[in-house]
Amino acid sequence: MRYIHLIIIALAAIVAACADKSPSTRVADAVAARQMGDNAECLALCDGLLADSAAFNELTANELCTVAEIYATVGNDPETADAQATRCIHRARTIAPDSVTAFLLE
Repeated sequence: MRYIHLIIIALAAIVAACADKSPSTRVADAVAARQMGDNAECLALCDGLLADSAAFNELTANELCTVAEIYATVGNDPETADAQATRCIHRARTIAPDSVTAFLLE
């Protein structure tokens, strides 16, 4: 229970630090972090996007699919990662179902 406070503080710090970057840039930064093997930074950036509802709502279907893929491939806790990936895919299908299908077929 005491760790929840630390997680909330960490997420607030991530959101504040990323506030000056566009959501698209934050997704690109997460992808770059994953490519460099920095999974902690990658997940922190994705967590920040999902914690910031305005940024989350600005993401394109393709960006949402990318974030979902990140959670599916580098998420630490399978249950949480699955929930976050599902949230992203659900939102992406709401925006552009054909884009989600195309992304999944790549």
